[in-house]
Amino acid sequence: MAWVQYLLGAFVQLPETTVFHAASNSPIDIERDNLVAKAMDEGATDILFLDDDVVHSNPLSLRLLLEAPYDVYSGVYPAKKPRMNPRPPCVLKRFEDGSVTYPGWANRGKMEVDRVGLGFMKIKRKVFEDVPRPWFHWGANRFGDNNNMSDDYFFCDKIRAHGFKIIVDIDLRCRHLAQGSIDENGELQLLIDS
Repeated sequence: MAWVQYLLGAFVQLPETTVFHAASNSPIDIERDNLVAKAMDEGATDILFLDDDVVHSNPLSLRLLLEAPYDVYSGVYPAKKPRMNPRPPCVLKRFEDGSVTYPGWANRGKMEVDRVGLGFMKIKRKVFEDVPRPWFHWGANRFGDNNNMSDDYFFCDKIRAHGFKIIVDIDLRCRHLAQGSIDENGELQLLIDS
């Protein structure tokens, strides 16, 4: 997490910033829930999630994320699944007819979405005050697509059920690290050529 502290100090001038990071080997949903509760107890006004496998290449991205006026605001990074090249952004939008789309990389600017990964997201305190715990849970998918639902998507579904909107800025693009680096346009670049 030293890189987070470096970025916060180098590119964003904030009056007071506290960095919390997972301190145990608990499941990610429990860790996130406990970290948010701890930050709330410390008086946090905003919660910023920066996953260690999500890397932004533009230093201004962090500043834009922090200065956005939205209750829930996120940049985007490529999904690790589905396995296609290029990989779609880790963003889902559902339509009234039940169909699902991954808004593509050709989209620009801000849009309201239903689900997004938490890897590069800012959430205002009032979201956590208005939505009861648990905020995060890894479990059965409510949409019947035979996958477990990540804690990211559980959180998104829950806050939307409480009236909050999720705004994504497709222009705040990040890389997603896996066995390679999935760049800001969803292209897989292997770290080791096999």
